[in-house]
Amino acid sequence: MRSSIKQRFKNLRFQKKIIVISILSSILPLILLTIIGVFVIQFFIQQQEKNAYDDNLTSIRYQLETRITSYQDSLLFLANNANLIQELSKQRFSNFSQYDLYKNTVVPLFQSVTFQKNDIHKLTLFTSMDLYDHGEYVKQINEESIVHAFDQQKTTEVRSYFDRTNQMLYFYTNIFLKGNAIDTQNFLVLTIEPDALFTHLNDISNEPYDLLVYSESNHLLFQFDRLSQQEALHGNQLVKATYLHDGPITLSNQWRIVFVKTTQTVFSSMFYLITAASFMFVIVLIILILSSWWLAKTVVHPVNALTKQMAALSMEHLKIEDFYESKDEIGQLYSNFQQMLDQIHKLINDVYQSEIKQKKYELRSLQAQINPHFFYNSLALISNTAMINRQPEISEMAHLLSNFYRLSLNHGNSRLTVRKELELTVTYAKIQQKMHHHSFDLHIAIDEATKDYDVINLLLQPFVENAIFHGIDHIEDGRRGALTIRSYCTEDHLIFEIHDNGPGMSEDQLQLITQKTSTHYGIHNVCQRIALYYGVKDALLITSSPKNGTRVRIMLPFYLPKSLNHSLTK
Repeated sequence: MRSSIKQRFKNLRFQKKIIVISILSSILPLILLTIIGVFVIQFFIQQQEKNAYDDNLTSIRYQLETRITSYQDSLLFLANNANLIQELSKQRFSNFSQYDLYKNTVVPLFQSVTFQKNDIHKLTLFTSMDLYDHGEYVKQINEESIVHAFDQQKTTEVRSYFDRTNQMLYFYTNIFLKGNAIDTQNFLVLTIEPDALFTHLNDISNEPYDLLVYSESNHLLFQFDRLSQQEALHGNQLVKATYLHDGPITLSNQWRIVFVKTTQTVFSSMFYLITAASFMFVIVLIILILSSWWLAKTVVHPVNALTKQMAALSMEHLKIEDFYESKDEIGQLYSNFQQMLDQIHKLINDVYQSEIKQKKYELRSLQAQINPHFFYNSLALISNTAMINRQPEISEMAHLLSNFYRLSLNHGNSRLTVRKELELTVTYAKIQQKMHHHSFDLHIAIDEATKDYDVINLLLQPFVENAIFHGIDHIEDGRRGALTIRSYCTEDHLIFEIHDNGPGMSEDQLQLITQKTSTHYGIHNVCQRIALYYGVKDALLITSSPKNGTRVRIMLPFYLPKSLNHSLTK
């Protein structure tokens, strides 16, 4: 693997080598340093943001725990107040005793609690004892009482309940009495408006954040969504916010807190960092491009110019046109190469020039002897002479022969257009019509879309020849012969068909004509050339049966493969 890469590098052009070395020595280290620097700074910024997030979360937890604890302490203070328990444990209450209970015990105790805490909406004793309702302080338990939604378990533990309909939060506990009142149901209920409890959480952080508080029964008590509002307001910002969040945090009363905070500041800082790094990268890249251009102008361009001139040299012209005037190593290379060309030119003139000219004269003489134009002109003269002597059949035959050989020679090229190949094939078929005294009909069905494609020459003529000599010539039932030549396109292929209405062939005869040992060497030759030029071996399909004639179908790709195309052009 290593030797392969080394060999590929050696085979690169000089200019590409300079580019590769420049990239490896400058751009890659710069990219690597930039990426490492960005990741290191990003780590420290994210760590700082995470610490700020932890501080905010600790503050939220502390504030909520403090307030909830104060509510719990207030309820426990009342539930354990000996004077209140003693007064409520009396067996019977007269109107005066109830008045005395409210005025001297209940109201002063409850007001002492609510006076210290402005966020308490009301403090109420719900009881099943035979007591009158007294404002918001004492309520009889009835069917509409909120206490029916509470946990009815008798315990001194302070619990909470969120009324979603009225958006009220209740902290409650049981108060246990003595004597005959021990079996009564008594709840001390502290009512809080959620906004009063959670308002101070709106200013935890100057950055956007979401805060959700769930009760122990999984009811949403509070939601602050500045983050969602901020996200909607800046929906088209370039650097999208991601979020810092941990799992829900559970308070001592089983409430859960979900706190989500944006890391927008991190990515804003990263954006400026990436912008600065990109700016530096662009500057270094420009310097590298200018350096490479200057190096190419002073080193690569003269070498490339010398290479092109070396490729353009011929035996008749051995001289460098654009000389490099510098005296450096490249200038010495130009000078030494020109000296070598001068020496070669002198040797050619002294030793070989006369012999080369003699060979050229002999070659031109030989080419003149085999010049096909002499043959074309002779046939044209025959055609004109026949017309003068009123022999149109001879004239047309000479014209067809002239056209056929002109197209078949094709100036020595191995390829020609479908248009010319079809013209060659039709010309051959018309010659055969005359030789057979017009004993068969010729039908041509050519798709105009096929005429501009290139194919190998003499592709169709061997099949037309076989259709005539091995098909139409063997009709013995008095039918008139018919030869059809078609061309058309499919989605991927160029199709030719040659069909005759001769006696047809059996399966054994079909297999025999495509074998190398067959006397039908023209068909075998075409099959070999198709396989060689187009790279396909199943382009030819011959179908035939006795008394139904023979159909030859040639299916070619639209274009020659590039490698074959290049070799054929040569």
